[in-house]
Amino acid sequence: MVNLNIIGRLLFIALPCMMYYTRFSFLVKQDFRILL
Repeated sequence: MVNLNIIGRLLFIALPCMMYYTRFSFLVKQDFRILL
């Protein structure tokens, strides 16, 4: 149960980080396209 709780917390923290990272990388790619 403790291991599942730790994994659940890691997923709860990791999913938003992945979403923000994908959005940030997408915006950076758009900025590079606009600059080029």
